[in-house]
Amino acid sequence: MIQMHSKLGNPLVYITVLVLSILVVMACGGGDDSNGSTPASTVATTVAPATTAAPTAAGTDAAPPPPTDAPAKSASFSGSESLFISANKTGEVTVDLMARDVLEVTFDVESNVTGGQNFMSGEGKATGGVQVVISDPLETSLLTIDEITDSGTVSVEAEVNGEHVIIFFNPFPLQAQSVEVSYTVNP
Repeated sequence: MIQMHSKLGNPLVYITVLVLSILVVMACGGGDDSNGSTPASTVATTVAPATTAAPTAAGTDAAPPPPTDAPAKSASFSGSESLFISANKTGEVTVDLMARDVLEVTFDVESNVTGGQNFMSGEGKATGGVQVVISDPLETSLLTIDEITDSGTVSVEAEVNGEHVIIFFNPFPLQAQSVEVSYTVNP
């Protein structure tokens, strides 16, 4: 009997392994579920978005307010840049905006004659100006000023999130332009 016992091993170990195996199978949802309920491992859960509603009194069923799909405006901020734009070239300023942000841009242009010809105004100074385009991250133009303008203030509302580009084009073939740009988001 002692030899048989040693060949088969300790029966207590086999019983312990069998009991642990049954517990693992039951914990993992295995086996036949005859009462028709869904095993715990396949139950779908739905998580509701967090709300900031005020706590309700115990026993009342108040529905939380519906979430809004419209993005909130970001905080107000501003900046400025100085651009030197060579003849027939562009200068750019990028501003990161969220949808519904309002971008207000003010610019002032000073002409710098670089060649033998200059385009003089009636007052004896070189005429200057730029053409302006503001585009969104999808390269859609939100504003275009085709006429040559030497100063101005323009405003656009962002339709999508991302970097918006303010482009200044110097259309003159023989003179550079200095552009002072200031912008405010959500003025």
